[in-house]
Amino acid sequence: MRIAVLTGGATAERAVAFASAAPVVTALRSRGHTVTVVDSVTGPLAAEAEAAVLSPAVGAPPDAAALDGAERRFLSETLATLPAIRGADVVFLCLHGGRGEGGAVQTLLETIGVPYTGSGPLASALAMDKDLAKRVVRAAGVQVPAWLMAPAAPADVGHHLGWPAIVKPSKQGSSVGLTLVAGPPGLEAAIALEPEAADAYTNLGNCWLVKGDLARALEKSNHQVKIIERDYQRARQISEHLSRTVVLHGDSADEELLLEENVDTADVFVAVTNAEEANILSAMLAKRLGARKVMALINKIAYAELVESGTIDIAISPAQATIGQLLAHVRRGDVTQVHSLRRGAAEALEAVVHGDAQSCRLAGRRIEEVELPPGATIGAIVRGEQVSMAHHNTQIEPEDHVIVFVANKKSLPKVEKLFQVGVGFV
Repeated sequence: MRIAVLTGGATAERAVAFASAAPVVTALRSRGHTVTVVDSVTGPLAAEAEAAVLSPAVGAPPDAAALDGAERRFLSETLATLPAIRGADVVFLCLHGGRGEGGAVQTLLETIGVPYTGSGPLASALAMDKDLAKRVVRAAGVQVPAWLMAPAAPADVGHHLGWPAIVKPSKQGSSVGLTLVAGPPGLEAAIALEPEAADAYTNLGNCWLVKGDLARALEKSNHQVKIIERDYQRARQISEHLSRTVVLHGDSADEELLLEENVDTADVFVAVTNAEEANILSAMLAKRLGARKVMALINKIAYAELVESGTIDIAISPAQATIGQLLAHVRRGDVTQVHSLRRGAAEALEAVVHGDAQSCRLAGRRIEEVELPPGATIGAIVRGEQVSMAHHNTQIEPEDHVIVFVANKKSLPKVEKLFQVGVGFV
């Protein structure tokens, strides 16, 4: 067989990739296969270069940022036409982290029709996002270790996870950037080791942290915020980490408490406890008492669809959000957001227009000139900070974000093709 071993990569695990490729290449050649080693940064390796980098010993990590541009150019301009890749019976992937393990390379190989080893684009992208992968597995009923996404205060980590704790990047390999932190003094230093990547604490997720993070975000926007927490100790801890938020010890379904705190003057009431039934009841109560808009965190999709047709204005569904993130990985073209509608029968997606009139079917054209498939409608155009409703004479420009509603999922491949650009476009 003609086998291309794709290795290297522009990640901190580049040396790990070369080390794992070394025994693979040796074993394949010993069985009579014709093997070409291809670095996803520099291209095919000559015998001398191959001997220099393929070693079972793991070398020092490189400056990944300095290699990123070269890998982008190789993957977008060279990979599809490289004889060693196009002529291979199979591509053996020995890449760790980044585009090689996160679905990008897999997508390129599927596009040009070359078989490869390992998982497909969706599974690869999902597995590389530790936070998303855990959410999906947990939603399927599988127990997973608790975890917490940074940033979070040491007190939060100590209360919900305990010490020692492990700090590691959420979208890198299993060992890159991993630090065992014995206690609060070492937390900040562990994150500083990988300032761009160390964004996940392993173990967690209790409700009040969600409340605390939400309140912190609202405080930054100068909103007046109140939190109701049933647990007295948690209420105290939350109050210690918030500067302008009023933290109340009580039950959010207590009508007397809600009236005392003037819920009838609230612009928004948000119920985000771990008990969806309690969220539904307290949100309905707040609405009845005069809150202008109420939101409830609801895990069961059937519940979410049911309550949104009644008293509750917005049902927040983690399952739907997770599905949307997964679909954004799967959809071709530069799709940034996807929302599943009507229990998956339809979709609303936001995609970015790249290229020009010669390389893209949308750029430089009026909406009436775009051949949309049946059931697809362009609803809005986002250009910079401006959002415009779509009309027949609205012209689509490069880098516009286009909101498309697709009533029939069978039309999705045709919609995706509208956003794709020529292979050589960078």
